[in-house]
Amino acid sequence: MSKILTRAEAGELGYEVRDEPQEMRLLSLSTSHVDGDDRLVQWTLSGEHPRVISTDRGDGWLVLVEKNLPPYEYRPELQAADVAASVIDVLVLACQLGCDYVLLDRDAPCLACLPIYAW
Repeated sequence: MSKILTRAEAGELGYEVRDEPQEMRLLSLSTSHVDGDDRLVQWTLSGEHPRVISTDRGDGWLVLVEKNLPPYEYRPELQAADVAASVIDVLVLACQLGCDYVLLDRDAPCLACLPIYAW
């Protein structure tokens, strides 16, 4: 059985210990905003991309939104990393909204401001 650490022990081991929980912002969107032939699908199948987490059933993805760049610099960095256009559109919007993650879910609603693709 694992040992329960005191706050001081956790701090000494390099864990960040807070008094309040860390809140995260999540943008929930339909998978219809991602082109079905896109690299997001390929990354999910190959497991090659660390930003993308697939659901067990393959009906959605949880994608990390990198917060180290302002939104106007986000698109060029993603294009240089060979991220597909439809994924870039979603991630730029999430970045502009200050989100930490995007949940692409087949049952989530579509947004009028993003392209919608037929799968």
